[in-house]
Amino acid sequence: MNNQSTKAKELMNEPHLMNSLHQSIRLKEFSHHLTQSVFIGIPDELQSEWLGQYSRNDGWLVYSVADIDELVGGAKVFMLVDLVLLYIPFTEFQELSGKFIKVKKKFPNAFIVILSEGCDPTSIQQSFFLGASGYLLTKESVAKSFGRLNALLTKQLPAVSEKLIPYMVEALKGPSTQAALRKPLSELQLAVAKLLVKGLSYEEIASTLQKNLDTVRYHVKKIYQKYNISRRMQLIHLFQESGM
Repeated sequence: MNNQSTKAKELMNEPHLMNSLHQSIRLKEFSHHLTQSVFIGIPDELQSEWLGQYSRNDGWLVYSVADIDELVGGAKVFMLVDLVLLYIPFTEFQELSGKFIKVKKKFPNAFIVILSEGCDPTSIQQSFFLGASGYLLTKESVAKSFGRLNALLTKQLPAVSEKLIPYMVEALKGPSTQAALRKPLSELQLAVAKLLVKGLSYEEIASTLQKNLDTVRYHVKKIYQKYNISRRMQLIHLFQESGM
């Protein structure tokens, strides 16, 4: 294991979140492969399994706190966090909105994924309406959930437990397919859209099309604006419905 990975494992085991985050800034600034993740409210019975899964993967820094209000520190530190796993007991889902807004304000650059024991169409719709990047069930194996989080970070694919995919597709449906596709894409936008649907990351799309990353991001934004959508899964749904 290299020195960077060893240091990451040491930081992961430290009990105080902010000390670890401040110390890891130096690692983060020198690496594009170091992922920082924050757990919020994860029950004790789930902590050991989740932390154990992360410890088996190099390049991850993981911190855990009981509540968002425990977090104190400068904006620079919080902006370095890539992923927040927010646990919401399904019986307390009415509190999601308040907690999610707090987390989003604290971690503006992070993907936020909901973890809960159960779901229904309303909870899925509410989560994605607020801006969640995934919804995982505690019943699913941690190894599978971790794989979904990796796909979210590397390919921007929503991290959703398999049983929830039908709910999610329904919740993310945008306008009707015919109405959405009335505005044609340019040749380059269509090429970008097809690669998005295949699951390629922005970096992979840039490499495939021999364009720079900013160009890809610009055209993704234009594609979403034309189709009046905001997520990759909505684009996938449109392409499936239209047979493109």
